[in-house]
Amino acid sequence: MGKRYEQAFLDGYKPVVLGWKGKLFNEIYYEQLIRYPYINPYEGNANGYIFFQDDRLKETYLERMKAAKNKYEKHIVLGKMLGFPPQSVKRYAEMRILEDELGEYPEIERKQAVSVDWAGFYFTTYLDFIESEIKWLWDTYQHPKAVNNPLCLWSRDIDAMEMTYGDYDAINEAVQFIKEKRNLVPINV
Repeated sequence: MGKRYEQAFLDGYKPVVLGWKGKLFNEIYYEQLIRYPYINPYEGNANGYIFFQDDRLKETYLERMKAAKNKYEKHIVLGKMLGFPPQSVKRYAEMRILEDELGEYPEIERKQAVSVDWAGFYFTTYLDFIESEIKWLWDTYQHPKAVNNPLCLWSRDIDAMEMTYGDYDAINEAVQFIKEKRNLVPINV
């Protein structure tokens, strides 16, 4: 596991962080985070918190959540506020709605989803656009305490693969490996 998301927030480049006191936030981080604007309880949980870099971000979040018409839009608002890449946020929201409709984890997500861990950002992205999402991440967060952190990809069926910051060739190789392992590579006859 790489850098903790709380540390990325405290370093000043992760805009919003969310978690539950006693479960995800250890006391060292909690004592520092509580100095920032926050919402508590979060999702009806007295131990749930969402912290913001400033009051403007908190107000933006509250306005966007109030305007959100459904669960899909709320997933979009939260994912964007947490600083995740846009296509990953959209697909993740689509998959959560599909999961609600099906009553089970979508098979398409099992085939496409890959977890990303970089510089305090942990999110799910998808093989259809993983390279562009990682590029977006690296281009968006050019903070001195973010760059040069290694990037790690993994999933239930793939052991963690670590690559150097900015190594797009390694990303492409990892994606090819995952597609082959999942039998998603077309066979030329």
